[in-house]
Amino acid sequence: MAVLIDVVCSHCGKVIVDVWSTVLDSKHESCPGRWERYWTITDRVSPMCHESERCVIYVSAQEGGKIQYPGRGDVPVPARLRKRGYERVEMGPRELRSFEKKHSLINEKMHYHRNGRGV
Repeated sequence: MAVLIDVVCSHCGKVIVDVWSTVLDSKHESCPGRWERYWTITDRVSPMCHESERCVIYVSAQEGGKIQYPGRGDVPVPARLRKRGYERVEMGPRELRSFEKKHSLINEKMHYHRNGRGV
């Protein structure tokens, strides 16, 4: 059964995103290379985790593991915090559950119920 994958040419290195897997090992039309599966390793949390489901915190190793909670998760670490050694950490649902237990916290968005009652 054919699935959508990313492919790369073995000769010129051209990458095509989301093509059918039936093109694997076929000839690249414009050069002598052949199409191979393109494997990427990402530093992101999980490709199956949507951006809105990620929780972002700033952690400083210089200050003994202090944590800052940003107002928004889609902005970079401010310069004043970067100077103090803070780094951005993204957590998916699995990491967030263990973080909640470790720090005795509750993420409102993760535990919000549709009936209108929060935690």
